[in-house]
Amino acid sequence: MKASPLTYISFIILVFCLFLIVTGSPILTMPVIKGSAFPFGTLISWIGLIALTNSIYSGFNKINSSDSSDSSDHRLFRFAFRSFIILAALWGFIGFLLAGNWAFTFQNHEEFRGSIEASKYFWTFTAALVFIPILLILVFWFVSAVRKLMKRINY
Repeated sequence: MKASPLTYISFIILVFCLFLIVTGSPILTMPVIKGSAFPFGTLISWIGLIALTNSIYSGFNKINSSDSSDSSDHRLFRFAFRSFIILAALWGFIGFLLAGNWAFTFQNHEEFRGSIEASKYFWTFTAALVFIPILLILVFWFVSAVRKLMKRINY
């Protein structure tokens, strides 16, 4: 089973984004457009979230190929991963709606937008975009292993 070029590209982008974030690169705080409040860190994180989900999804041919012999499990996992890719693509806009700024800074004030309460939703959403695709692939492996085991037992 050979990985697609999209898998390699997504994985390389993911590793690059993770490297910049983990090392705390100064580029993260630089504005994308001079004088704007849209830092490269937001853009890099956004791209990294898309690359994470896409590299997991595209790395498993059983899930992302639309074979006529597909099981309903594969269609369900394909739908879930595609949904999470869309949610990852919307992450920046959702973060902006919650924070009221592109740096995703939150303060303690009465209005919901940009408040500490809104930050809880933002961080929960962000964590879900990271952990649920990983959890989905673990569940997929488990379901596949159980199916193989059941086939061996029945034959």
